Amino acid sequence: MSQAKLHEISEGLEPLFDAELRYTSESEADAVIPAEGREGVYIGSGDGTVSGETLQGTIRWSLYTADCVYLLVRRGEEVPPGQHLCYTNPGGFIETTDGARIRFDAKGYGLRGFDPVQPHLWRLTMALQFSTEDPRYRWLSTRLGVWEGQFNEQTQSANYRAYLQGTER
Repeated sequence: MSQAKLHEISEGLEPLFDAELRYTSESEADAVIPAEGREGVYIGSGDGTVSGETLQGTIRWSLYTADCVYLLVRRGEEVPPGQHLCYTNPGGFIETTDGARIRFDAKGYGLRGFDPVQPHLWRLTMALQFSTEDPRYRWLSTRLGVWEGQFNEQTQSANYRAYLQGTER
């Protein structure tokens, strides 16, 4: 692939929404998305808000991870110093302010310890897939997305920015 084509692809990311998330439960009974087909173990579920030009509303989600030191953190155990990578596999639903229901699934990575002064912060990057039956948002079902953000294990909150690939609807 030519450099020009690669530049065109990376330039095609368009912001979709900003999300503010918070954990509300560590109980698997509260999972929004079942474990079936998910990679890793259940970490928790939560809710939050999404806000963007074309998508606003609330979000409910569950997080599954593999090879993740966050389980040590949650149990109050000592975490070895340095960077720690885990595999993430969240999913859930966005309820838009105009009444649509959009499912999302994501796969990616979380990195703890990128900032040695604040080892409780995580950087996360994931690929996103959306699906919906609502005709107003069906265009999301044909697009892939990316979200990146930060999780703070002390406050049990995360902030993400979601992007869509391509510029056509």
